[in-house]
Amino acid sequence: MPKASPKPVRLNDFLTVSLAAEFLGVSPSTLRNWDRGGKLRAIRHPVIAAADEFQDLNAIGSNAAVDWLRSVVAPTSLNQNHRTTCADLLASAADLREGRPLPSRDRCKILSAANPNAAAGIIACNLVWFGIAGTVVLTPTGPDSSAFVKKVIARQQAKSIKSTALKGAEVGPFRIDWESHASLDASRLVECLNLQAGATDVDTRTLCVPQSVRGGRSLQEWVDRQRRVLGRDRIPVQVLQVEASRVCQQLRAMRPTSEDRLVSMTLHQAKNREFDRVIVLWPYEISGAPEKLRRLLYNGITRARQRAIIVVQNPPTSNPSRLTVAPFAV
Repeated sequence: MPKASPKPVRLNDFLTVSLAAEFLGVSPSTLRNWDRGGKLRAIRHPVIAAADEFQDLNAIGSNAAVDWLRSVVAPTSLNQNHRTTCADLLASAADLREGRPLPSRDRCKILSAANPNAAAGIIACNLVWFGIAGTVVLTPTGPDSSAFVKKVIARQQAKSIKSTALKGAEVGPFRIDWESHASLDASRLVECLNLQAGATDVDTRTLCVPQSVRGGRSLQEWVDRQRRVLGRDRIPVQVLQVEASRVCQQLRAMRPTSEDRLVSMTLHQAKNREFDRVIVLWPYEISGAPEKLRRLLYNGITRARQRAIIVVQNPPTSNPSRLTVAPFAV
């Protein structure tokens, strides 16, 4: 007798870990601990295998929110994070991870710059060859902490650069925007709410987040979910600020690069983000344990999908040469 066809599993029959935890008023970690301890049965979606989904919520409390979620939320496909397939980038990342010397490769070049003008020329040539869109400049430290980085960025914006690599052609100037920290974006978003001075909590029934402000729509949806799903009429201001910061970080990670301007940021700000091409400015004054320096450079190289250029400040008077010490040599 032939077996009956299995019943199709719909995405709307599942709740993500975060939504289930929010509905039950616990943290996602607690929910996972309950699953491991047998207190709650977890079911992994057969298609979206990357996320744990919880279906049997009746064992703990009412799941009235499930019906509401089905009526207002459309199925969403979850995509895996991109990962470069460039052999040179993968090999360079492996060298840094395993503590080996880092050689210059075709798609992961290490270039020495004696001064800021030379570094600016290297960047300008690469922008002409490969384009601005999809390119980002990363540094271990901000321009306020490194005179080299500050001068390189200023030189790019000041006037055109005549490059011998381009047969004397003049290129630029290039507009470079230093990306502000996500906490500043979150502060601006909270300021737009016009909260009363000294207020410790806000009323979710009357709170209106301006939709014209970047992140406003996402924050408003979160506020509405607090009221409609969790029944919270008031939420602490501190919790609202934390959520505003999370929204700004998420939007920043999804922000596309512009075709007419170059974005610069620290290696820390670039974490969990990816770009087609990465230019790493490595100032001479960066110091620390070899393992720390390798981790910093590893984070920069692994942000690139196609190509990485590492521009190292290496004055002729430097002894030893910056290329003979960590993270470039053992």
